[in-house]
Amino acid sequence: KDQIPENCISIAGSISGVGESGQEVRHDLAAEGPTKFVLLAGEAAGISLKSRCSLSSVQVHASKPGFSWRPREPSPLIERAQDMGGCEYLRLLDVPIILGYLEPACLVESELFAPQWLPVSTCSTVKEAKTRLQVSSNIPLEDMALYREEIELEDDASLAMGDKIKLIQLARVGLQVLSGCCEEPLAGVEIIVDGKPRGTTDVHGAIDRFAFPAGIHKVMLRHSSLGGTSDGCSQSFTVEPGRVNDLVLKTGSWLYLYGKELEEEAESSEAVGTGGTRTAATPRAHDQPGTAASRLTCVWVCGDVRQVAEDGLALHGLVTCRTAHGAEAKCTMTGTTISPVVFNLGAGYGFETVGLVVEKSTDIQARATTRRCPLASLELTCTRPGQEDSLCWCPKVPSPLMERTTEIGGCELQRILSCEVSLGFLKPALRVYCSSGEHLGVPLDAISDVSSLKVYVAKYIGQVRPTDLVLEVVEEGGLSRPAESDDLRCAARMLCAVPGQQISKARAMLIEAERTDAPAAESCKAEA
Repeated sequence: KDQIPENCISIAGSISGVGESGQEVRHDLAAEGPTKFVLLAGEAAGISLKSRCSLSSVQVHASKPGFSWRPREPSPLIERAQDMGGCEYLRLLDVPIILGYLEPACLVESELFAPQWLPVSTCSTVKEAKTRLQVSSNIPLEDMALYREEIELEDDASLAMGDKIKLIQLARVGLQVLSGCCEEPLAGVEIIVDGKPRGTTDVHGAIDRFAFPAGIHKVMLRHSSLGGTSDGCSQSFTVEPGRVNDLVLKTGSWLYLYGKELEEEAESSEAVGTGGTRTAATPRAHDQPGTAASRLTCVWVCGDVRQVAEDGLALHGLVTCRTAHGAEAKCTMTGTTISPVVFNLGAGYGFETVGLVVEKSTDIQARATTRRCPLASLELTCTRPGQEDSLCWCPKVPSPLMERTTEIGGCELQRILSCEVSLGFLKPALRVYCSSGEHLGVPLDAISDVSSLKVYVAKYIGQVRPTDLVLEVVEEGGLSRPAESDDLRCAARMLCAVPGQQISKARAMLIEAERTDAPAAESCKAEA
């Protein structure tokens, strides 16, 4: 007792040793003052004169916040017993010995093990701490991350006494970007996870696997075909611990639809096959007196914002497409800006217009290779804002998307990304309101006189005898009179009565349409 210095401090921990009976004796260190530890007492000490109590079995484990316990290796009790033999207790009466040290340390916490204090003398950097933790936790270095206040620490970051560090076991993550329509790989896509770039996809649409914490994260894809390189498309995904997370990022088809007015010399040749061929006697709409300033407009679709023409025109209308699961997806074009419509044609129900869907990786070899690209089913009805009454949408028949997919198969999105495609034309037209309830646009290049107009309307409404139709033109004042060939001009309004019905019913349809300002963007029926 006289050997105890006055300035000694109490520490938490425990002391243990093996008694004469071979049983372990353990005591907690005293909270205040020195700890008294009795290994043998009373009758146990005198069982055999030949028996000797070996203090070499005594072990101490000390702990103190901010410090790490490092016992001397080998224990001086064991070392002296082996080297000199004799009674260790008598030697201790002469002079105390040092059993270990409390060294300044940082605290490492984890859900995988009890908190550990690591000495900063040997774990002064994150890399050194990881190397030590690898031994105690059996977690590979590449699957380990250390955080300080929710910020991941780089390997060369310094650690100091009292630092509170959190260890998170990482899981291996593999990401592959595929088109939603045909599951074709997309190359050159920048992948950003939780704000940190992780790489750019190769020809297989993949990046190298990386280690990442389990939990919910956010992935963003940036490419000019996925909403642009600045905004991109994003989605949340979950990383599961203890396994390799191979995930497929199914992107939607980001389609830009826009119009472009054709030059006069190109009008007649470009419009062939979309609703009739202009006759020599039919003047162009913009050459006729009193018509709206509507020009033949070609409607294009592309999959990359860089492909949109500088003089492209915004369209108003509806775009539809059938998904791989047979559901109909719909998107609206507002007519204010050339914004993309998004179809994720390979995603499940409810995700048809989601720009990015995350799924678990599937066996590429097991995917259907004979399935027709869903994008081939794309259809639209459209017009130009403010010119609803003077233009008629005339799609190409057959659709170039369906035609190419039927003939050569493959992914239509990949072809659209390579080159934009013309889907049809907005043609100068007049409008006909029928007493039977129909309302149609008639392209001027499909008719040459009143008789041909009657034939066109009769075919549209299913009237057998065109000569039985009554056609009247509505003049500026609202009155109507029998239509003449000179009345066949852009934006003209016609009333049509079928046998047994009054022309007043057609007028009521016109009044209702004007009252509600309903957009006239129906697809016109091309003549056979």
